[in-house]
Amino acid sequence: MSQSSTAVVAARDLTPAGIEAEKLNFASDLKILTPTLRRYARSLSGSTDAAEDLLQDTLERAWRARERYDPARGLRPWLATIMRNRFYDVVSASRDTIQDVDGKYAAELSVLPTQLFRLEIEGVILAIDALPAPYREAIYAIILQSLSYESGAALIKCPIPTLKSRVQRGKLMLQKSVLA
Repeated sequence: MSQSSTAVVAARDLTPAGIEAEKLNFASDLKILTPTLRRYARSLSGSTDAAEDLLQDTLERAWRARERYDPARGLRPWLATIMRNRFYDVVSASRDTIQDVDGKYAAELSVLPTQLFRLEIEGVILAIDALPAPYREAIYAIILQSLSYESGAALIKCPIPTLKSRVQRGKLMLQKSVLA
């Protein structure tokens, strides 16, 4: 402890009335310096909302640490140091944080449960396998293999209009089967 802070501690009135008076004086000084601190917080953060949060954090930390305050060094520089350090903490912690107010980015990152998806896919595959052979072949060629109707018709060896009809009817059968 430095010599000046030892003298300050020795000069403090440690009676309940003296401690209460110190609290009132400290609170009064904080209230007087609040507009100055608010401007400083705004200059650090660049945002009114962030400045208010920073100001509240600073005042709370100063209040909790008021016993460590050395009046010989001045309240304003002490509060400015607390605010600056708190600002650095917030910036450091938010460096890896993405602003996503409406939740769109988080929605893109979310993953559906694989168990349910797997069960749904297995159900669709079973439904396709249960289709009559001509419709099953048409669905496999056009939908699952993404072939053009020309390539699919050549593979299955049927006319293009017949293939289109089989795909359409196969889709309807699948829809009834899966939704049942």
